Amino acid sequence: MQLITADGERENMDFVFGCAHDQQGKLLDSPASIDGILGLSNWAMCLPTQLAKQGIISNVFGHCIATDPSSSGYMFLGDDYVPRWGMTWVPVRNGLENLYSTVLQKVNYGGQELNVREQAEKLTRVIFDSGSSYTCFPHEIYTSLIALVRFCINSLHLVKRVQLIPCCMYLVKIL
Repeated sequence: MQLITADGERENMDFVFGCAHDQQGKLLDSPASIDGILGLSNWAMCLPTQLAKQGIISNVFGHCIATDPSSSGYMFLGDDYVPRWGMTWVPVRNGLENLYSTVLQKVNYGGQELNVREQAEKLTRVIFDSGSSYTCFPHEIYTSLIALVRFCINSLHLVKRVQLIPCCMYLVKIL
């Protein structure tokens, strides 16, 4: 792979990413061990660490999540592109099996915030780059979120034949 630097130079890169190497456990058990696509962990093979060892970036990554639904978030590697304003820093903790995580503070859907603050002691950690497209919540938050989704989009119907995932819905085409 080649990296094009800020001054237009091309550098050959020697790193590994996108290779899932540690997938074990049951999907719905917490935590199932699934490493992510980018490998955002504190292992030696994670992408930021590999790039830092080659002197390309500092061993830093950030994931900016947009607060406005009309805009989008982004991810940065290294500290060259750290925004200087408009950010709230959330500490990332070494979590389960060396994955980075943070604590869930609130859940919004359709412009409405779920009333989860009283369940704060039950809130779970959010794992970054877990390699899974599934999102698992504690039972109370999960049922509140599903109820809100079904209320906001009344054309969603539950698919009863899917056994792996507790709630799978499909959208009825509106003519």
